[in-house]
Amino acid sequence: SQICNVFLVSGIHGVPDEYLSASSEFDAQHAAKYGRINTTFVNGSHFGAWAAKNSTKNEFIQMQLKRLSLIQAIQTQGRNITGDDPGNAQHVTNYHISYGTNSTTWISLNDSTGHPKLFPGNNNQNSIKVNQLECPLEAQYIRINASEYKVHPSMRFDLTGCLLTE
Repeated sequence: SQICNVFLVSGIHGVPDEYLSASSEFDAQHAAKYGRINTTFVNGSHFGAWAAKNSTKNEFIQMQLKRLSLIQAIQTQGRNITGDDPGNAQHVTNYHISYGTNSTTWISLNDSTGHPKLFPGNNNQNSIKVNQLECPLEAQYIRINASEYKVHPSMRFDLTGCLLTE
């Protein structure tokens, strides 16, 4: 029996950088490829998270998995950066997700009333918030829509689950 609790964005089952994309990127140092969990600030290279271009609701980061997968949980973090500038204390506080088997048809993960299920995000920059899904999702594409955020929509994330056999 296969253990269905491995990282699907990073680690041995992780995806290449080009499988990560976003609605927008603040600049090249805040690209979607820096949205992986535990990415750290590297001076002169990147700023420790994906950050949207604008401070607007429902900016998103999305990924394509290597193949159809069973997704059990979503893990998120805020933007990793050094220093005391309060403007850098960026994290998503609530989000909803969409998923699919292709990159054109997205299905909203809804609650029992038929509305997009709101997941609690982070309350600081570096701790990892894990949201177990009530029912695992079968998908190859996942989109995390930032509903609310502190300072600016910026995040790091991973999914746990397993790749389904071909």
